[in-house]
Amino acid sequence: MKNLKKNNNELIILGGYGVGMIAASIAKNYYNFKEIYFLNDEILTNIGVYKKYKIIGKTTKLKFLLKKRKYLFFNAIVDYKNLEKHENKNVIPSSKKITLIHPDVNYFKDTVKIAKNVLISSNVTMSTDVKIESGVKIMSNVFIGHNTIIKKNSFIAAGATIGGNVVLGKNSFIGLNSTVIENCKIGENSILGAGAVLTKNIKNKEVFFGNPAKKYK
Repeated sequence: MKNLKKNNNELIILGGYGVGMIAASIAKNYYNFKEIYFLNDEILTNIGVYKKYKIIGKTTKLKFLLKKRKYLFFNAIVDYKNLEKHENKNVIPSSKKITLIHPDVNYFKDTVKIAKNVLISSNVTMSTDVKIESGVKIMSNVFIGHNTIIKKNSFIAAGATIGGNVVLGKNSFIGLNSTVIENCKIGENSILGAGAVLTKNIKNKEVFFGNPAKKYK
């Protein structure tokens, strides 16, 4: 994209490599933020191998930075073990959150509802009447079928296919190149492994692998 409209806002991303760097790349190249910074509890200087971004502190600095008008925020942290604890600790007001959508995403804007603090990477295709709640991260080359609901803080890895009339519960994880057949429901805090083909429902806090996917004990 060329001749991007000037964006005088500054963005702070909570997170690091992986999702954080994808978010930074989309924000820089397609949203043209004036500056992009990171908060990270483990990396202390700069982040990025080729394109480097400055780390300006740990996540404990968030409360101080929220008082500054010029900053917007994106929470890119994927912490499956401590999602609720982390979210309660690092509350960002809705008015300061942004959603980052790669321009190559294919969907009908008037038939898809997308909340704040959502990341959608390149070459994602979404059918009609899809609802995506806050904190969801969708990686590249994912297909999402019609009338599907993806609930809060779910993660869909690259290459996954989600059929129509599917419900992904809060904090669920869908692995690389996996498939969820239509009309399936996946419970909260559940995992579908890489390459799996899910043909039935998953309850809360369950792990499924294989083709067809079976419960891991």
